[in-house]
Amino acid sequence: MPSGAICDTSPVDGTYVCSCPAGYKGTDCMQDIDECHDSGSPCEHGGTCVNTPGSYRCDCAIGFAGARCEVNINECDSNPCQNEGTCLDERGSYRCVCMPGKFFLNFNFYQ
Repeated sequence: MPSGAICDTSPVDGTYVCSCPAGYKGTDCMQDIDECHDSGSPCEHGGTCVNTPGSYRCDCAIGFAGARCEVNINECDSNPCQNEGTCLDERGSYRCVCMPGKFFLNFNFYQ
């Protein structure tokens, strides 16, 4: 039985009932709940759900973090735009907006 299962045995007929810890189910609490399949993926923003014994984890798509990939990483925090370009954080990425009179081509700015 997984750690945390609480079972009570009837003194009359010897039958028992178990209260399972989170992540497990079944008569003896030995059946792992597949959180990725049984209730739909708990991962957000395209994260991949990976079932683990008694739990799950989310492998996040690029640009996202958190236990459920719920946090959009602000790629603008690293100041990726050059030559006074303005960084706009987007879902899972960023975009640089050039100053008037400048344009961006092949990772170089021109006037």
